[in-house]
Amino acid sequence: MSEEHSNCADNPPQHWNRFEAYYAAVLFVVAVSALAVVTYMTTTPIDTTTGESALFFLLFGLFTIAIGYHHPHFGYYSFDRVAQVASILVLGPLVAAWVNGMASFLYPWHRLRAGVPLRSVVFAAMHNAGLMALIILICGTLYVALGGALPLTTVDGRSTMLLILLVVSMQSLIDFGMLAMMKAVGRDTTGFFQPFSVALELGSGATAVLVALVYNSMSVEVFSLLLGVLSLGMPGLRQFANMRLRLEKIVEEPHKAYARRRVRWSYSRRRTISRVCSIGAMPTPTSSSASSKPIGPRAV
Repeated sequence: MSEEHSNCADNPPQHWNRFEAYYAAVLFVVAVSALAVVTYMTTTPIDTTTGESALFFLLFGLFTIAIGYHHPHFGYYSFDRVAQVASILVLGPLVAAWVNGMASFLYPWHRLRAGVPLRSVVFAAMHNAGLMALIILICGTLYVALGGALPLTTVDGRSTMLLILLVVSMQSLIDFGMLAMMKAVGRDTTGFFQPFSVALELGSGATAVLVALVYNSMSVEVFSLLLGVLSLGMPGLRQFANMRLRLEKIVEEPHKAYARRRVRWSYSRRRTISRVCSIGAMPTPTSSSASSKPIGPRAV
């Protein structure tokens, strides 16, 4: 799942409240500062092939962000995890964090053409870039520290466990960040974890491992074929997700209509009972007034 106001977002909120704006700005500043410090401290030289790979994964990241679907309550789900995990396994966590952070920063700007206010676009870009860059840097560094292979060219039992840890840790941090923000602004988080979205994230992680393996160890022709298959499969999954959401809406609508009828019936019933009670509480003639009236013929 992508970010809430983001890529969590071709369907962003039109207005950011003060807390959300501060959160996005602080997240962006912290991420850029962390990347700058780690970049300054690293001693590994960056060759020309790394630059070419970084450019490819920047474009690939933008593509995977764009291929997604809107959830009515929890923002925008996309396939960006494919590019993020694959770039870690090809470029390493530092370069991958810069590249995917840049992709997440660039993507929201197309919303200006749809009339989204500049302020909302800026904060969405900062939020997306900061969140993705930090998570990739933290989880990728943990993967390397535990002995994960870079670049990834083969998979065995131990590497499989580390790859699962990488994917799960990234998704857990993203979910935790989004839940914390939604709780802070008072939004309902019921149904946040859904089987379909979890399966989508795990599938994206497995696809990312395949992309990295093919990129690192096979020919350009084979990798191009893989990209062609992905470019056809991802839009198909997006259409399936959209169809699933429409079917859920169709199924939920009768239940919502029934609930609305129940509310109206309950309100009408309460009003009827109130009227009956008010009629029953009307004043009755007093005994004194009743006794003052003659009951039989007047005495002569």
